[in-house]
Amino acid sequence: PDPSKRRIPRIIHQTTRSSNEIPAHIKDLRSTWMNKNPTWKMILWDDSECLAFVKKEFPEYLEAYRGLPKDVERADFFRYMVILRYGGVYADMDTECRQPLDSL
Repeated sequence: PDPSKRRIPRIIHQTTRSSNEIPAHIKDLRSTWMNKNPTWKMILWDDSECLAFVKKEFPEYLEAYRGLPKDVERADFFRYMVILRYGGVYADMDTECRQPLDSL
């Protein structure tokens, strides 16, 4: 595809509870995203970074974010906000990238 017509910033966002506690098989899946998309920036957000992001970028939603009863609900809410603010794509940590995003 023609790079001048690209509308999606080359950023891949992922979230994890703690960046210090990623199991080996999840690290292997994450590496598929890096290896297939070497020109894309990878950003791994842990729970504390997600909270800080919401406080700074969407303070009007902080109470709603904190009020969600499940971690997965906060992660879902966060992914919409981070894509809205920075663009790019969101990839779940337990998914494999099988082809470069630039080929889509």
